[in-house]
Amino acid sequence: MGRITIFVLLLLLCSCLDPLEAPAPDWQPQTFADGMPNLAFRLRVSGISPGSVRFNNYSSGMHEFTWYLGYNNENGIEATTNTPAPTLKYPRNGRFNVRLKGLGTDSTVYWGSDWIEITNLPD
Repeated sequence: MGRITIFVLLLLLCSCLDPLEAPAPDWQPQTFADGMPNLAFRLRVSGISPGSVRFNNYSSGMHEFTWYLGYNNENGIEATTNTPAPTLKYPRNGRFNVRLKGLGTDSTVYWGSDWIEITNLPD
């Protein structure tokens, strides 16, 4: 009975941890076997940390990135970051169009975009 109790307690504890809180792995650019650059990403909203989003970057053949986060900062300037795979907190609830610009190793500019909805910030 003791082992089962410990297992259940560990399982409950692990389910409370938000995977966004873990540090993102170091990102290194890679190129497909055919050598063609590829711009690909996914957005993940935290269920525990209100407003937090992890940007998973699955791009290859890129050496520079700019994320356009879909909102203006307090100075009225569009919020951006050059981190390849950032984790950050949005300032308010809403639906945001996130765009990623990548500069390929072939010097071509690549674009991708996706919508993200933040609904877990207190009003």
